[in-house]
Amino acid sequence: MSELIKMIKRHEGLRLNSYICPNGYPTIGYGTKLPLSDFEKTNVKNENKITEQEAEFLLKNRLQRAIADINDKKPFIKNFSKNRKRVIYDMAYQLGVNGLLNFKRMWAALEKSEFKDAAYEMINSKWAKTDSPKRAEELALIMHLG
Repeated sequence: MSELIKMIKRHEGLRLNSYICPNGYPTIGYGTKLPLSDFEKTNVKNENKITEQEAEFLLKNRLQRAIADINDKKPFIKNFSKNRKRVIYDMAYQLGVNGLLNFKRMWAALEKSEFKDAAYEMINSKWAKTDSPKRAEELALIMHLG
């Protein structure tokens, strides 16, 4: 778990003040989306501040929920290597479980343990091409090699 948390921290970075992420969501800490109304979203920049300890608490709490949810929805991943599970959990943290479940062709490959094909599907996505290209490249390589 500590290696996964380190990886997510490296991918997300730490921002103690609230901000609007590139996808338009109010965010704080290690990429934690804030549940704000539309009115509050327009006034979110730098108005909320948390400590590093609070950011880590939010990360761990959100990560535990994402892990439990994706393990429940895709129980076959329990047989994956530790590194491949880290990839799935990192993606679940960033994209949300519902967002991750939209990678239909990746999941089809993973169900057959076709990790090279799953990595290809990761790279061949909007997420990899526009949202998080460096993160996607790193995670796809780990998925491919295990």
